[in-house]
Amino acid sequence: MIQNQLIQLPKQKQASVQRKEDKARNEMIDLTNKISQIGGVWTLGNFKSKYALIPDKEKENAIKIQLQFQKKVLKTPAPPNLFFMSEKGIKNSSEKLEANLLAVLHNADLPPPFEGQQRRTQITYNKNEDIERKVEKTKKEFVRKLHEQKQKFLQEKAKLALPHFQKYPDSLIGKHINHKFRNPDGTMEWYPGKVLKIAKPNGDPLKIQFEIIYNGYSEPWGFNLLQDLKRGDIILVD
Repeated sequence: MIQNQLIQLPKQKQASVQRKEDKARNEMIDLTNKISQIGGVWTLGNFKSKYALIPDKEKENAIKIQLQFQKKVLKTPAPPNLFFMSEKGIKNSSEKLEANLLAVLHNADLPPPFEGQQRRTQITYNKNEDIERKVEKTKKEFVRKLHEQKQKFLQEKAKLALPHFQKYPDSLIGKHINHKFRNPDGTMEWYPGKVLKIAKPNGDPLKIQFEIIYNGYSEPWGFNLLQDLKRGDIILVD
């Protein structure tokens, strides 16, 4: 009986290995099919155009597929956390997943290591400060561009409300806004505040002076807010 059990052990181990290989193979086939349905493998060069073709509701899932394909099929070397769908029990946002994918695609564009150094590179990869800096730089640049795009969208959205406020200036009172100013050093900064009242009425709505109190300031200020709204220097918060 014992001898028969010993004979069965190698067979069981072999069967287990075979099951794992079959599972991995099927997973790669599945990912390959899914990747073909979203325009193929994305790269840094085609990311913007490929991403734009994906319907908004499917963008997050498409990014997840691209990340999994890079990890399990192409085996792109990158810090493990870039492939995580969540961290510390918290689901990664769409913006976070996009930034991670761009960082992975950046690594995919890096030249391969010398053959004699490949094993050493794989072992010490996560300690390579130069690559880490490049990854972090790519992520920060993507987040910056994403923020700029969001700001522009909100500015354009606010402009659409201008005709309403020109006709009904009082309706701006009580609104929370972000107001763009140029700092002494030339940089632009958004200041949050609340519109208090009309300080100086005018027949031309664009010349009406509103009184506004900014967060962190005790004294109200007066500005032609509709003129700034027209220029895109105001974002309506609520």
